[in-house]
Amino acid sequence: MTAQAHKQQDEFLEAAFDFGHWLEKHWKALLRYIGIVLAVGVLVAAFFGWQRSQAAKARKDLAVGASAFEKAAVAQFTDFEALADALAAFEAAEARVGNSSPGPLATYYRGATLYRLGRKDEAIEALESFVAGATGDESLDWAGTALLATLLADGGNSARAVEVLEAVAGEGSSYPMDQVLVQLGRIHQDAGDETAARASWQRVVDEFAQSAYAREAQELLAD
Repeated sequence: MTAQAHKQQDEFLEAAFDFGHWLEKHWKALLRYIGIVLAVGVLVAAFFGWQRSQAAKARKDLAVGASAFEKAAVAQFTDFEALADALAAFEAAEARVGNSSPGPLATYYRGATLYRLGRKDEAIEALESFVAGATGDESLDWAGTALLATLLADGGNSARAVEVLEAVAGEGSSYPMDQVLVQLGRIHQDAGDETAARASWQRVVDEFAQSAYAREAQELLAD
């Protein structure tokens, strides 16, 4: 064995001896540390397991609510018992998961249900919450935004309705711009701003000529 090999062996044995000495002196603290790490791992696993469980229960609540809402829709939303059942289920889903999936979907349906129950102020509050987290990437993002703008305008708050729509009408928006502009024009018109209304509809004609909403915009411009 070379001198270099002897030196490396001696260094290894010395390090092993030092570690053994340290372990002998600190083994209780080390065990406590390992125990803490294991306990934290168990708690984290339990938390994520609980989250998954709550999400699964929320999805069941959402399915129950959607079924009741569909039943009410078939009855032209005159089945207030079905609407009450739907509302309770959507509220339960939200309570379980908050803003995590499928919470936002439950929030949207809660707003739509409150609207059908005639509780417009509460519907607006729910839809404001939904729209605040919407990105336009989900199919119901526009539905929630459009309903919110409609309720605000119907309640006399056209300025806020315009803000809601203009917030999703910017360049690069993932929302359906032809629909946004048609509704924005209608709200401007109802508020007495014919110039702004016509400007919105003209954009649909100019920028979305192949859209189904272009014909509607043309008809509105012709009135």
